Amino acid sequence: MAREGSDIFALVAELIDAIATTFGYQGARVQPPPVNLEAYDSYLKGVTTISGSAARAWASPSKEFEKALNLDATYAAAWAGLAFCAAYLYIYVDRSETHRTQAETASQRALALDPQLAEAHVARGVALSASGKHGEAEEAFETALRLDANLYEAYYFYARHCFAVGRPEEAIQYFEWAAACVPRLSGGATGGPGLRQPRHLG
Repeated sequence: MAREGSDIFALVAELIDAIATTFGYQGARVQPPPVNLEAYDSYLKGVTTISGSAARAWASPSKEFEKALNLDATYAAAWAGLAFCAAYLYIYVDRSETHRTQAETASQRALALDPQLAEAHVARGVALSASGKHGEAEEAFETALRLDANLYEAYYFYARHCFAVGRPEEAIQYFEWAAACVPRLSGGATGGPGLRQPRHLG
């Protein structure tokens, strides 16, 4: 019997998790797709474009996330991606109120749709950091790491936040934890050899 599209993606996610477990890698997971597979395709294009983009090019993945949301407005991961893009553009390209507001709104929407999505909390942290709400931003990053202690983006953006607020030593530690989430950089998972355990895991 033919599988539904969403069932196929669920099977792929299960296979990826199984392979990752076999090789001892507990890194970022593929987000389960919405029912609308066109929306999922646009989401993946946005994620892929981000991974190879300079700051000024983040408007391109932003359009892909918007396309996904036009197809499925309940797609929390796409809202989180849109928030990332808007916050990044605000911090590094153009400090316009439009970018800041979009980052705030999109991150709030992502959390409202899926409060257990670690990426949504990271997006919220980035948006709050961009708005100068440092205490709230750190709470969001800590929550993300409690939900997923192996999430590269959480460590990476927390590190950038720490650097921005004048805590370079703490930033370096979070950058090291981020690198430990990537096997080719560390040879292991989060909290690799010689790294102190993050306080949210203690």
